[in-house]
Amino acid sequence: GVIVFGATNRLDFIDSALTRKGRFHHVLHVSAPPDGATRRKLLHHYAQKSGLGNDEEALRELELALTVREHQREELIAKSSLVLSHSNGNERIAAVVEMESLEISGADIENMCREHVIWRMRQREMKHLDIG
Repeated sequence: GVIVFGATNRLDFIDSALTRKGRFHHVLHVSAPPDGATRRKLLHHYAQKSGLGNDEEALRELELALTVREHQREELIAKSSLVLSHSNGNERIAAVVEMESLEISGADIENMCREHVIWRMRQREMKHLDIG
């Protein structure tokens, strides 16, 4: 037999011939972290893993970045919900797609930490070179 493992965050883009009944015996759906507390635990985990775990200033900056992202998400969900309730056709489809893309996944949080490490390295380099 053949064992296939795959992962996607856009199952709706995969050809239905590949996903029809009988092709896969098990499909495991892993959702984005459902609440702020879980997202913050992930943030601290990935900050620690990327070397920022003991840097209080970096943790505060990451917490702030995550909070801003969560507020933006809430505003977009409210806007999309309004569009859904007062429109039809293409506007409605666009609103549904936008709402689906608003989840903040563990991978998004890990990427935030990686990007923050790069940003902090650039900041240190600029101070060292006395550029800014």
